[in-house]
Amino acid sequence: MSSEKHANLGLHKWAATDGVLRTEFNDNFGKIDEKVTEVTAGLGDLALIPENTVVDAVVGLNKKNEGFVSVTQFGVIGDEAVDDSDKILEAIAFAKDNKKDLLFPKVTGYKTTKTIVIPSGVGVVMESPIIYYGTLNEPCLVVGEKGVNNNNRKFVLQAKRKSYSDWMDENCIGIQIINAYASDIEILNSNNFTIGVQLLGASKGLSYNNINLYELLNNKYAIDCSNENSGTGSGWCNENNFFGGRFACFSGIGSNKSRYGIRITSKDGTYANNNNNIFTKPSFELNKTVAGTAEAIPILVEYGVLNQFNYCRSEGNEATFAKVLNQSTENSFSISYGQGDIVDKSTAPVSFLSQKRLQKVNNVQSSVFDSGALHKKACYYDGSTTVHIPNVHMCLYTQTTTRSNYTGITLNDNYLDLNNQVGIGVFIDTSLTKEFVIKKDVEVGYEGRYYIVCYDGAGAILNDVGLNHPYVKGTSAHSLAFHTNFGGSYRTGSDSKEDLYINLHTDVKKIRVLLYKGTNNLRIRSFGVNALNNNHPTSWTDYEEVVSGSSIGTAAPTVGTWKRGRKVYNATPTAGGYEGWVCIADGTPGTWKGFGLIEV
Repeated sequence: MSSEKHANLGLHKWAATDGVLRTEFNDNFGKIDEKVTEVTAGLGDLALIPENTVVDAVVGLNKKNEGFVSVTQFGVIGDEAVDDSDKILEAIAFAKDNKKDLLFPKVTGYKTTKTIVIPSGVGVVMESPIIYYGTLNEPCLVVGEKGVNNNNRKFVLQAKRKSYSDWMDENCIGIQIINAYASDIEILNSNNFTIGVQLLGASKGLSYNNINLYELLNNKYAIDCSNENSGTGSGWCNENNFFGGRFACFSGIGSNKSRYGIRITSKDGTYANNNNNIFTKPSFELNKTVAGTAEAIPILVEYGVLNQFNYCRSEGNEATFAKVLNQSTENSFSISYGQGDIVDKSTAPVSFLSQKRLQKVNNVQSSVFDSGALHKKACYYDGSTTVHIPNVHMCLYTQTTTRSNYTGITLNDNYLDLNNQVGIGVFIDTSLTKEFVIKKDVEVGYEGRYYIVCYDGAGAILNDVGLNHPYVKGTSAHSLAFHTNFGGSYRTGSDSKEDLYINLHTDVKKIRVLLYKGTNNLRIRSFGVNALNNNHPTSWTDYEEVVSGSSIGTAAPTVGTWKRGRKVYNATPTAGGYEGWVCIADGTPGTWKGFGLIEV
């Protein structure tokens, strides 16, 4: 074997006796050595690349050959110690001039102190984030240009702010994407800004994009879909598909300040109809506890129509899930985990919200019972102390006996206040119908609880020792547990004004629906029972109502304020007495006279 070697890899030249083989092997080794020379020249000065990113530099070279240029080829370090701003801008200028896309290889992080602007026509793939160390309220990263379409690009973007924003200035933006069109966009993270990601149509459209969202943390507005007239006409933000995203604020961030997951708006009000943006499966955890009395609302629509928010998760937010303002209309929201309400203050308030947990509740087919305005119907039974409420019966919580009247009920112009002794309710035939929804109108803070007494075909109460216990079930949000009140009943575990869905076992042939106090007295205006099929089950009070729906008693009222024409029918008529009493003059208690003299 000869000691002669090739220049780069030190491959030996073979001094074999067979001349043909010797020439072939040495030529092959020479070709390998030449290829190494070519690759080395392509990498440039490896001294500019940290040792731990040499492999990424090779990846960068491969990307370059596919239309990418790596920022590390321009002296970008990515160790979060050296300010990479100027070197990144050099790489961007090169990419623009040479019609290349940019690669930010995986490193510790790219420290910047000024806004990084990537012009239209340049795609970006970031394997590590830009980390803004500056102190100004300015965008960390801008992709695209105002008044110019940015078509058919691929973006994988990341940005973080080293210090938390105080959320006071909306120019503090993590990633601003301008006029992207028919592009594939991934937002891996954008954290600690006033606006995490702003999607802006500026005198052009930001439209027809597929946008995958991942981590959006500690921003006042995580996603901001907006538009403006930047000088050549209105912009718009329409027809985009958004997928996923965790929208969250951590403890200690933005104390006593409002925060929102998604906002659809207009920077200057020039275009109010941002439309058909579809968000699928976003997750909102905005930390209402930290917000205090400020808002923690997942979705705010200020200027948008016909946008959809589907399969949302709502956890740790306030009761208002979505707020709709101005001319915004016909937006739809659905919650698959959690619950919430919509506040629609728009000029055409027809946006709507559905909740997976309430799918059964909202599937009402027929009305079984409607109490009407209880506080307008109630009247004194004995003239001054005991109260009768038409259409419902009363029951003491320690008994099973049906009552037509009881003491301790306070009449009020806005509600009835039931003390801690008595509940009100109705009986329902459930022999053919097993699913019901119960609704009520109550005062906040005095919502009370639902109690369901189940009976078998013989009229016996079904209890917790029965073979098929539990005989009634609710939802995960409002489950029921057995309790000894009212002779044995299933009750909800907490005070709530929300509707109750119940599903009965086949053994249950009738139920007694009762509403009773919770933490505080029950203050109620009305309640109703609805079936989830097209049957029409019977409801009844189980006492003699005399005239259905009318007040009954043993004397005309001597307390309270009454209007002319109000009647009380005599619950205990006798020969020579009256059928009832009628108020003939307004007053307190008004002027009452007997009517319907009964012959002796």
